[in-house]
Amino acid sequence: MQLQLVLPGLLWHGQVLRDISADLSLPALSWLLGRARQRWLPPAPPEAVLATAFGIQPAPGEDLPYAALRRLGDGSDGGQPSKEGYWLCLDPVCLSIGKRRLTLATDAPLPDDNEMQAIITALTPLFHELCPGFRALHLGPSGHAYLHLDTTPNIQTTPPSFAASPESMLPQGSTALPWRKLLNEAQILLHTLPFNLQREETGQSRLNALWLWGGGTLPRACPNPAAFTQVCGPSPLLSGLCRLAALAAPLQMEAATVLKAAPGTRALVFLDDLQSPAHQYDALAWSEALQTLERTWLQPLCQALRHGTLRHLTLKATGDAAQLELKLSATARWQFWRRPLPLSHLEIPAP
Repeated sequence: MQLQLVLPGLLWHGQVLRDISADLSLPALSWLLGRARQRWLPPAPPEAVLATAFGIQPAPGEDLPYAALRRLGDGSDGGQPSKEGYWLCLDPVCLSIGKRRLTLATDAPLPDDNEMQAIITALTPLFHELCPGFRALHLGPSGHAYLHLDTTPNIQTTPPSFAASPESMLPQGSTALPWRKLLNEAQILLHTLPFNLQREETGQSRLNALWLWGGGTLPRACPNPAAFTQVCGPSPLLSGLCRLAALAAPLQMEAATVLKAAPGTRALVFLDDLQSPAHQYDALAWSEALQTLERTWLQPLCQALRHGTLRHLTLKATGDAAQLELKLSATARWQFWRRPLPLSHLEIPAP
């Protein structure tokens, strides 16, 4: 069996990571770090790691088609995927700008369908007037919306999971200025909607921004449909990738269940438990989530490597400053001279 594990949010900036992990007991993770072949890569959003795993690569100067893939996975296409036109995520969010970075408020309730429909109804005339190539705004589940265009805009965007500053949420590129003006007008309109005023009156956080990201057309086919035979994870983007590759929808399973799969299984496991606390700089919640992952996933994976039932493990950890790839095979159990490497001793290369 082969398994690829993706852990967004494991890596923090060097000294911060050392400080928050120094007192954590993580023997399985330390064993993996010590025995693995390490490869440091430039930082990347977790969405890019998942897309790349299926062989989907962006063209130079273009985004990966996250919107089209997420829509394929969240079911808002009604079972009839549109392979025509250009899709962008247009997600209402509650932004908080702190001393260190821009973050998305996790305590703000997601907009319900009525609120989302009010947003789409209010924004549609504005986009008809100001948006180049506008075709339609579409409602998605879980507080998501999609912008459908007839033309391809020459802009680059950043996923919310990779946001670091207010500038990162704005479109970039040679034609970005009119898009920035459009978003500014749309956000002014968002502030005035009655449901947003009601949120404030009831003590809830207002939706104060629209995040435009993930533009592209839906790929005609998955470049690497045979990469995996089993996929686990709670991501609509991952569901879309599976659907594109004609795989079964991702499941949420425990490690023991995954590791009981047939010997020839090629599994992809996406665990985002660390992502939100890392993005919020919540060290306590991050530490608790990591200790849970140590117990529920990393220890069983180590045992499977030691017993030879797991032949190959690839672990991809992401963070703001870097991406780390670990590769181990069952022969790692015999490499006694390689000592465990605590997470607090991990040397993250300077950007």
